[in-house]
Amino acid sequence: KRIAVDASHGNSGVDKLNRLKAIAAKVNIAVDILDGELPENSDLLLITAPAEAFDEEFVENVRSFAESGGTVILCGQSDMGDLNLHTSGELNRLLEAMGATVRLNDDTAWDEESGGNTPDAVSSDVFNPGGDLTKSLKPEQTYTQRAGCTVNPGIGTWLVKGRSTTHGVDADGDGQDTGENAVLLACEELANGGKVYVNGG
Repeated sequence: KRIAVDASHGNSGVDKLNRLKAIAAKVNIAVDILDGELPENSDLLLITAPAEAFDEEFVENVRSFAESGGTVILCGQSDMGDLNLHTSGELNRLLEAMGATVRLNDDTAWDEESGGNTPDAVSSDVFNPGGDLTKSLKPEQTYTQRAGCTVNPGIGTWLVKGRSTTHGVDADGDGQDTGENAVLLACEELANGGKVYVNGG
């Protein structure tokens, strides 16, 4: 098994993947940090928030990967300060190309009561008991995202929702829609057997 991680678009956090590599190595999964072409032998493609726009060739390669039954994980980020490149818009281009209905909202997940150091450090214990990744989680466990956005699950499945005090705010003040439904993690089965997981942060 192989995990491919896109690092060709100034993606956030790719320099901090040592923990993922260590966990994957324990179960004989290789993690490849990509600076260009997507390898054909990967099972999972991880794309974190980009700092640069995706070109059409990359969008097509991601679509083809998902259409061939691959699993894609997209990680968004807060709209705080992203006036030059709307991260959620770039990642939503990939989702649209894959035929998914799940979308990242152009907002900041916000909760002044969730116990984080700042309101954009959102913690939740609201897990979907029927979700493939969340069915074994217990209420005493916590999902946390920092400087993330909310997710619109479309016809997909929500896996983690914010608490009743969690909501989306338009932090960059550009007037784009903010998320009313505080979903933090969702997944969707794609038409040709692929799957996409979308995480707000």
